Amino acid sequence: MHQNLAAADMPEHRAHFPMHPSAARSVQAAAVDFFGLPAFPRMSLGGNVKLILALIPPGEFVMGASPGDPHALPAEAPAHLVTFRMPFYIGRYPVTQTQWQAVMGDAPSRRQGNPAQLPVDSVSWERCVEFCRRLSEMSGSTVRLPSEAEWEYACRAGSASIYAFGDNPFDLKDYGWYRDNAGGLSQPVGLLSGNAWRLHDMHGGVSEFCLDAWHTDYVRAPADGRPWIDGGDPHRRILRGGSLQDPAEYCRSSHRNYGEPDVPSTDRGLRVVLEIRAP
Repeated sequence: MHQNLAAADMPEHRAHFPMHPSAARSVQAAAVDFFGLPAFPRMSLGGNVKLILALIPPGEFVMGASPGDPHALPAEAPAHLVTFRMPFYIGRYPVTQTQWQAVMGDAPSRRQGNPAQLPVDSVSWERCVEFCRRLSEMSGSTVRLPSEAEWEYACRAGSASIYAFGDNPFDLKDYGWYRDNAGGLSQPVGLLSGNAWRLHDMHGGVSEFCLDAWHTDYVRAPADGRPWIDGGDPHRRILRGGSLQDPAEYCRSSHRNYGEPDVPSTDRGLRVVLEIRAP
């Protein structure tokens, strides 16, 4: 099923699958022009605190384990086509401690250091949802956690490989903080290389909550990228990206995990989506 999805028939502002990184960047730029939207807007959180977003173009991709992935799990199957009809914004980086405090007024993170650079940690899914609710009120826009499909689409950035950068786990050290290079501590956001859509820390770092409830596989998963809640376990919420405590195989683009919605952990954080309404 992992085949080129009729790239020649796709408008230049829509992503297809798979794409070379240069093609993915071109599609992102074309979407900026087509929709008349900024590529990397800055959302004000009050004072001098900003949250940088990245425009993710509409398009389609195959969600699930990559072909030939030796670490593929039953939870990552069946691979299935997902189509996004509208672009959306997603955070270029995980939410930082300073950004969290600007919205929520508290500082839950165990990791100490420069709060403007370190990702927030020790937050639960419920608190992350509340962060998004408050940010929506502040901004007048709809801000929320990403759906699991949005997260993987943004992470892959057109790639069909095991990681956004390729299949070799030894290259992960250049793109993500994980068990072999993090030293057991979260590291400043944006230090390592990003993917083709200029998103950083999608692999490793803090695991990122999604809106979806846990399902044991992708049977009957939505094909339009919306959050998948119905029929899932509401006491388990999706986590993506792996973490600084995990081996490389847990940081794969397709790897899935879950956490209890009211339980924080030192290796869990978030990245937000800002919805773009159809005209």
